[in-house]
Amino acid sequence: MMPYGQHFLTDERPVHKLLDLLNGAKVNSIVEIGPGRGFITKFLLSRGYKVFAYEIDERIADELIKTVNDEKLQVCVKDFLKVSREELPTLECCVGSIPYQISSKIVQKLIILDFQKAILIVQKEFADKLMAKPSLKKYTFISALAQSFFDIERICLISKNSFSPAPKVDSAMIVLNRKEQTPSETEYITFLRRVFSSPNKKIEKVLKKLSLFKGKVPDKHVRDLSVAELIKVYKSCREWLNDQSRTF
Repeated sequence: MMPYGQHFLTDERPVHKLLDLLNGAKVNSIVEIGPGRGFITKFLLSRGYKVFAYEIDERIADELIKTVNDEKLQVCVKDFLKVSREELPTLECCVGSIPYQISSKIVQKLIILDFQKAILIVQKEFADKLMAKPSLKKYTFISALAQSFFDIERICLISKNSFSPAPKVDSAMIVLNRKEQTPSETEYITFLRRVFSSPNKKIEKVLKKLSLFKGKVPDKHVRDLSVAELIKVYKSCREWLNDQSRTF
């Protein structure tokens, strides 16, 4: 096992699907999260993309720089979760085979940074969670959050044997396309965290307990609310708080 729990992709087939998705994206520069030894990176460079790669492991970053000698590649030794919007060269598109244990944090980071498109390889279970519908057991805070900001599509399943070292579970490639109309990121994330702290309670009771809202809301449990309903409740809470001259 590598120090940061990396599992390096070794199968070219998923990469070709990723490149097919990029063909219609009309982007010239791409941010890559955790390039590792550059398996995906090399394909991106061969297609003429400028790649800005963020790698947390200094040793692997040095190896990547030495083995991939291309002026279109810029490697930054930094934790992607600590990257600011101002330092990013592009917010059009990012790709990455991301660590399983921080997948949720990376999706939240993509939302806050305002990326327009992301093509990610994630654990299959996490992909299922991101796409879960209301009332299902897998529908959680991260499901509602991701679906509030992105249209999400699963492209393909990827066998665990496509990685080295092989993880214990299969993966999936997903594409996230930013929606045109989205809530205010920071406030909405805080709102969702608060209401999903009690997913099995009626939304009205949760809001009253949190002193967020006293108006009319759907007669549903939090876990049964659609993304559209959650955004509507959030906007109502925001209006009420503004009327009360309070900060959210």
